[in-house]
Order: sequence, then structure tokens, then C-alpha cells
Amino acid sequence: MLPVLLMLLCATAVCRAQAPAEFTPPGPNVALHKPYTLEPGPNYGDCSIDRDRTLLTDGVYTQGHFWVQKTTVGWVHRHPVAITIDLGRVEAISGVSYSTAAGSADVAWPSGILLMVSDDNDRWTVLGDLIELANKQGAPPERPYRTHRFVTGELQAYGRYLALVVDQPPYMVVDEVEVYGGKPEWLTLPMTGKQVSMKPLEYCRDMTMQDSITARLRTDLDEIVGRIEGAGLSDAAGTQLRARAEALRAEIQPIASVPEDFTTVLPLNDLHTRIYALHAPVLRAQGHPPLVVWKSHRYDPLQPLDAPAQPPTAPPALRERMMRNERRAETLNLTNSTDGPLAAELRVTGLGARSRLVALREVLPTDTLQRTPITAAILPPETQADRLRLTIPAGMTRQVWVDLDSRDIPAGTYRAALAVDGPGADAVTVSLTVRVSELAMPDEFDIAIGGWDETNNKGGYEVTAENMMPLIANLREHGVNMPWSNPQVMPTPGEYDAEGNMTAPPDFTSWDEWVARWEGARCWGLFPNVGDNFAGEPVGTPRFDKMVGAWVTAWVEHAAGQGIEPGQIMVLLVDEARTDAHDQRVIAWAKALHAAQPEVVIWNDPIHKEPETVAPEFYEQSDVLCPNTIRFLELGQTYQDFFVARQQEGSELWFYCCSGPTKLLDPASYYRAQFWLNLKYGGGGSLYWAFGDEAGGSWNAYLQTRTQYSPLFLSPTTVTDGKHMEAIREGAQDYEYFRLLRERVTELEAAGVKSELLAEANALLVSGPERVVGIMGREKMMWAVDKDRQIMDVMRLRALDMLEKLSEL
Repeated sequence: MLPVLLMLLCATAVCRAQAPAEFTPPGPNVALHKPYTLEPGPNYGDCSIDRDRTLLTDGVYTQGHFWVQKTTVGWVHRHPVAITIDLGRVEAISGVSYSTAAGSADVAWPSGILLMVSDDNDRWTVLGDLIELANKQGAPPERPYRTHRFVTGELQAYGRYLALVVDQPPYMVVDEVEVYGGKPEWLTLPMTGKQVSMKPLEYCRDMTMQDSITARLRTDLDEIVGRIEGAGLSDAAGTQLRARAEALRAEIQPIASVPEDFTTVLPLNDLHTRIYALHAPVLRAQGHPPLVVWKSHRYDPLQPLDAPAQPPTAPPALRERMMRNERRAETLNLTNSTDGPLAAELRVTGLGARSRLVALREVLPTDTLQRTPITAAILPPETQADRLRLTIPAGMTRQVWVDLDSRDIPAGTYRAALAVDGPGADAVTVSLTVRVSELAMPDEFDIAIGGWDETNNKGGYEVTAENMMPLIANLREHGVNMPWSNPQVMPTPGEYDAEGNMTAPPDFTSWDEWVARWEGARCWGLFPNVGDNFAGEPVGTPRFDKMVGAWVTAWVEHAAGQGIEPGQIMVLLVDEARTDAHDQRVIAWAKALHAAQPEVVIWNDPIHKEPETVAPEFYEQSDVLCPNTIRFLELGQTYQDFFVARQQEGSELWFYCCSGPTKLLDPASYYRAQFWLNLKYGGGGSLYWAFGDEAGGSWNAYLQTRTQYSPLFLSPTTVTDGKHMEAIREGAQDYEYFRLLRERVTELEAAGVKSELLAEANALLVSGPERVVGIMGREKMMWAVDKDRQIMDVMRLRALDMLEKLSEL
């Protein structure tokens, strides 16, 4: 569910893109009506996708609001974008103009527009940044909405090809590019500027990598230097460390070439390792021993340089209570204050035959495209899961995920010791106590869990033939029970006669393949992205209704042979319906589907800001209404009451979220807490955009070309767990605690049982979700924002206490 660029009509909007008043084009527009290429291709549907590649050089400036005009070209969550114009011959070039708009609806001005020229489309010369050149004449204000032309007349260059590499996330909209001719004598002069043999987009990405690497190193070095003051170092030691820091700073230079196997796992390279090592004497000056073992909440953000403010006086103790057949976790942090890498080894003892209760897994720190490090990638355990060996670079902190799995573990209290050893460091023993309840977590969750996974046909986004089945296995292991398809999986229409009778059945090949991959799923989410006709028949005609009815009936009958009931088929006809045209399309299709197969579910995720103004039939045809969680929370009581009223009228209420980049969002308040929002409102589904969308890949975040959304770490061949995915499973389990509690209370009340415990349980059923929802919302969804992440653990354990007490009544 890609976030929608809301149309904010502005009565005072400038109709034609404006250049600074004092700018006069220094020459004729030699790009007029010239061909060009766009890489990647446009994908924002409210603008044009410019199939013929003519709009940007047609000399026509857009009238009206930019991003709803078919005279503009738009991208969403794709950056940077290379616009390469073929001028037809080598031309002298004195300037460039780029026409765009920003200032509302989350659209910002470009952060950079790299200009490059070439005679042969092979070797290129870098001219500079158009934004930097244009802003000499004054930068446009961030708000309100306005159009603007970034222009310069300061160039003295030549070439047949001119490329603009534009970085303008998340939305980029442009309507015209002009290139101004220069003096003919320039053609004989030597070109100034960096010469490169890479294509413009490739060069820009390489420069982004270089900039990101050097910025990461400088930022971490500055952080460490800032900690020297006040660390308790002697003057001489402080002076020596600062001198080392300056020597390291001098080494921070763009590298000749970035290795092909480069990853954004921290540290990034040998120099980065030596920078982090500078932190070790600071830690020792603060009194820390060689190996510091400490604890933080598993979903608290952890930075590579984090360490306790004071040396721990005793080893941490790990305690957990859980049901049988459940997965929970704790974490340990290990900080190395020695001057070299520390090879730590962890061993769990004392569990005997129950050793499978615990698995130790390393959590890797990685950088993000936004240059905010996270510690979230959870590696698989070693073959002997109750042991772990990891290397902690000097001055850094590494985290261990203590995975607790009570499947096939009898009820009881289990006590173990977790020994942590390292060369030159005193051994530390951490106590681990796990109490497993007599109560059991159900094998299947009673809430729909999905996330637009792209696991049909050959995959999509970062889902490939090689990683698709591991992804499906991972998702199912974390409780996902509702796969989502894109339009490719839909049965074909079939063939029909003039009266609308089916004469040839649909082709179910893609559907069958998808169903086989997800055999036994709770329900099936399908997005056909319907238009205004079916197999050529316009929407709303009797023949249309008859054809759609025959088609869905054939589909339902085919699915029945696969053990799938009609009520498990859930169809999203139009994504994020927000206009009357969308609503009417949904109504027409839904009526035709329901008339033939009333149990097939029409699943809608509307984003109308004023839902009460929508045609009532839209809601009458909606079996499931799934508002966006962030909008639901921020638009207030009236908005919330509207959806609750529709729920009371018979529609199911679910929730989905689609904010990003998700690696910077809080696993607790964004992912796990959405299940508690379902608890508060009696919801039946928790969905997330998007399990398969990792913006090009997880392991080199500096090359991501758009906003990433996956809670996992994906490569073309591998799938690695992430804390955000763990939070989804924990949230589903939390949901089951309260669902079981509600069922037990209802059962006892129906049996006429009288007990004060029932009043306490009913109060908890209200107050628990209410307390948790208090840490949700747009202002609280970022991981870096402080919040009470323990509240879900506290409320869950209260529910467990109450369930155990009520089980005795």
C-alpha cells in the first residue's frame, strides 16, 4: 500500500513554474523537442508515465496543480532518477532549467541535481550540482506549495548528451527541462570538470556510496572525540587520544573503488574499525572492565557506541514468563573496552534435555540510507544453538538475541546459567529463569496477519526465485497467515458470448501456483486493481454483471476443490480508494461479485479524509474495512467513531500501516502495538506494507533507491530475521493472551460464576490495550523516540496472571 500523494488544492497556486525574476536565459533552448531517456521509469499514476518520452522537452509548462496533471511526469519512492537528453549533435551549453513543484503533501525540493555531459554517451564530464548553482539566486521556501524552476546560466560546456540525476525522495514531479545553447567557440576549448567512464546514474550511486561511507566514519569519529572530555582521562591521555583522532580523520578520504561485496554492516572497513577502537580507552577511563555485559530492552534502539553510564555492579539477570508453545526473547549487550577485537563465547548450562528452550543469536549493527545505525538483523543460531561465538570489535557493543522457544517444553520453571567468556576478560555468569505456564498458545493465531509479500508468480520488489520459498517459510514461522498477491495471480477472465455467457473458462495457472506455495493459509488477499471494464465490457451493464458473476463463480468452484471457502477469498478492488471515481468503481464491481458469490469478501482500505461524505453503498459493499493505522489515530475521535459505527453495522474492522523507512520505525510501537490497536477496537487483522519491498536490498543500504519497507533483511538469495519481524510475532501472541482472557471471562459469566476476578479481568481487557495504544502514533512511531516499550510486556503478564487464576474457577 504505497502512501498516497494527497491533492491539496491551493487557490493561490502559481500556474506556471517560476524562475527567479532576475534570470534571463543565456541562449536558445537546444533541448526543445529533443528525445530523452528516463531511468528508472516514472511510476506515479496521478501524473503521466510519459510513454513516448516527449513531455519534458515539449516547451509546454503545466497549468494548475502539478502532481495531478498528465502534463507532468512523476515518480514515487524511486531515486535518484536520471534524465538523459540527446541534443542530436554536440552543442555548446551555457545553462540548464529544471521545472518542478513542492511545499505540500510531503513533497520536498530536490536535495541535488547532478549535471553531466558527454559527446558519445560513454565518457562523461561532471559539471556540478544544479541546486547549488541555482540557489545562488535564492532558494525556494520549503512551504507553502509553489512551482519553481532551478536554473543556471553559469555553465561553459559542450556535449551531445546532457544528463540530470535528480535526488528528490519520496516524490519527484517534473514538467519541463531546458538546455541553453552557448558560444560556438567553446566547442574547441578543453572541458573542465571531472571525467568519468561510468553512466550518470551509476556514477551518482558510486558518489552516494562514497559520501555515505566518509560521512559515517566522520560522524562516529566526532562522537568519540566528544566523549573524551569528561571521561576521566588524564590531560596527557586526552591529548594523545585527540592526536590519534586527528590522524584518523586525515585518513578519511574517498576510496578508489567500493568493493563489490561491500555491506553496511558496522564497522564498514578497516579504518572504521580503528576509529571505533579509539572508544576503548574512553570506556576504560570510565571504569569499565575489558568485557562489559549489560542489558537493555530488546526493542530499545542500540547504537554501536552505546555502553552503560556506569560500570555494572553485578551481572544482569534474565527472566521470562510464557505459555507453552510460544516464542519470546531477551537480549544481552556485550561491550569490548580492550584495544583489539575480543572473541567472546557464550554457553547456556543447566537445562539438560530442555536445552532447546534457548537459542543464542548474534544481532548485527547496520547503517541505513539515512545514516542512522540500527541493531536489528538477527543471524541464525549456530548448529549447537545454546552456544554462540562472536567477535566484538574494539570500542564497540554487540547484542545477543536470547531466543526462547517453549514449543514441546513441559510446564515448569527452568533455571540456567549463561556464561560469557573472552580472552583477557573475567568470565561473567548471567542467570536465566524461564517459567512456562500450564496454559498453551494456540497453534494458529486468531487474527489475520499479512504484508503484501510479492510471493506469487516470479516475485516482485526484492523477492526472487531464489529467496521466495525461504521468505514464505520465514513469514509463516512468524505467524503470517494471509498472503497477498499482485494482479498477476488473478484468474484470467475467460471468454463470453454476446449475452455474457461464459464459453471458455478462466485460466487458474498463476492462482494454483500461489495457492500451492501457501497451502493452508487462513485467508487469501488479492489485488486485481480493477478498471472500468471486464474483458472489454464496460462496468455497470447487465452483461458486465453477468460476466463477472460467471467468472467469480468459476473461481469459487475451482477454489473449493483446493479446500478454500469463498469467505477466505478477500479482494481489494482499488487500492486506498480516495475519490468518488474510485468509490463508484468499487461499488459496481462489488455488487456484481456479491450478487453471484455473496460470501466472497470485499476488502477495502479507504483513505478518505472525510469518510462520512462517501457514497453509503461503498461501505455497504465493504465486508472488511481496513483503515491506515496512523491516519486512524491522528484524525481523531470523529474519524474513529465512523469506522466503529460501520463495524457495528456488520463490517469487520482491521488495520494496516505503510510508513517508512521501516528500519527506522519502532518494532514495539509500530509493529507489535498494532495488534493492541486491534484489541482495543475489536479488530481482526494486522497488515503491513510490505514484506518484500527492501528498496533494492538490505545489506548495502547506501544503494537503496527508494524507501524501504520490509521488516526482514533480504538479499537476492537469502532471508534474515529482523527485530521488526519478531515484534510482529510477539504482537500476535499478545493478541492471543487477551483473546483467551476474553473467552474465559465470557465462558465463566455465561456459567453464572461470581467472582471479583471477573471484574478485574474485564477492567484489564479495556485498560491493557488502552495503555499500549498510548505509545502509538505518528510522533511516536520513530525508533529513536523514547517511549515505554515495556508496557506490552507488563500488560501481557497481567493477562497471563489473570488467565491462570481464572483457570482455577
